Amino acid sequence: MKLVLSFILLMFTVCWSPGTLAIDCYYGGKGGPVDKSVTIPSFAIPSTIGTGEKIWVSPIIKVPVYCDNNTQPDGQDEKIALWVSPQSGASDPYLQPGITFEGADHDAEGGPDAVDTGQCVGSASSGSQCTGGTPTSRRFVARIRFYVRLKQRPPHDYVSTLSAIPLIAFAGYDDVSSNGHNLKYTLTGLNNIRVLDCGVHLSVSPENEVVNFGTFSTRDIQRHNITRTFTVKATRAEDAECSDGFKLNAAFFTDEHLSADRLLLRPGNGLQLQLLSGTEPVGFERFNSFADFTTGELSVEKEYHAELSPVPGQDIKPGSFTI
Repeated sequence: MKLVLSFILLMFTVCWSPGTLAIDCYYGGKGGPVDKSVTIPSFAIPSTIGTGEKIWVSPIIKVPVYCDNNTQPDGQDEKIALWVSPQSGASDPYLQPGITFEGADHDAEGGPDAVDTGQCVGSASSGSQCTGGTPTSRRFVARIRFYVRLKQRPPHDYVSTLSAIPLIAFAGYDDVSSNGHNLKYTLTGLNNIRVLDCGVHLSVSPENEVVNFGTFSTRDIQRHNITRTFTVKATRAEDAECSDGFKLNAAFFTDEHLSADRLLLRPGNGLQLQLLSGTEPVGFERFNSFADFTTGELSVEKEYHAELSPVPGQDIKPGSFTI
């Protein structure tokens, strides 16, 4: 069994396109909120981050979507779309927002882009069951992750002039409506991102960034937890242009299922994984203090423990797996 490390660093210290009314979508249930937002916290990025790299990633957000009111005049089913960049408007020359849905990244640029959610709303006149359940309404949970990547490297101390960008909307597949009954998410805080004139180099040991637990039996893992160690090292890039002092926070991200407190990763085979710094749980998708480069330190290395254990009350499924 192998643990593939995904490690992201941060440095800390509206109009909608008009269209044809097709369906209504709300947060949680009929009549629920239709305007939601996700805020980027204040942080700074190092000068060594390359073009195309993600500089901020949100935790997985589980969105309870409710849609109804299929008013298609021909009595046909209406597909539910996740519209990316539903409003064509201003964009940032350096920062590219986007979302990850069903394992695929979608940059929010170039105007409205409809992504099929695999859900639909039937018509009362046709009595269609669509994808099952109530013909004239649909409930589902969409798992979404928001991100910001670099289009190109910004100048030192660059701050975006955009404070908010309409990023997604749940609506009918034919068009996104301006009537207010589309569940919309706005990304705020692009102007919270600052650019340093210093860089950071990150290295992980093992060098292939894979923690290999090897082969073990069900009896082995039931008798005792299995632990492997890895290290992460951050080195401040020293050059003539580097004048900023900064503190470094770090987080581990995964697309696997997590426990409610985000301390345990559960791949669905009866096993669970937690990360420890010493004896303290690190957790996933939460930023923790990693290094202080305001005191003259040039490099900081930390050791982590990856601990594999059975999920209480679940059967263990034999076979190889990677998380």
